[in-house]
Amino acid sequence: MQFSFKTDEESHAFCGRVVQAMELLFDIPIAEGVALLNEHWHGQDFTEVNPHGWLIHHETEAYWASCIVNPHPYVEGEPTQHWQTVEDEAERRIGQFRASHTHDWLYY
Repeated sequence: MQFSFKTDEESHAFCGRVVQAMELLFDIPIAEGVALLNEHWHGQDFTEVNPHGWLIHHETEAYWASCIVNPHPYVEGEPTQHWQTVEDEAERRIGQFRASHTHDWLYY
């Protein structure tokens, strides 16, 4: 995956898992997930050279996927209801992954 922001080996793997979470939880194709991530974090530096580069790791990949797929979840009205349905489905999928012990990085 090619990102429009700086990564080191660890942060590149993390960002790849964020894109994978978009696909697993929200049915976002990989190419679209990469594009969304590049738009969201364009110009950032997530390398160990940057003293704040570790900040992406303070949340899970599933959290970032949710935030990036829907950056405005608290808008009133029908979009909120739709998004809540999507979020509920994502939580259901996480429950299935947890039960089957797959993709454990999604919920830890």
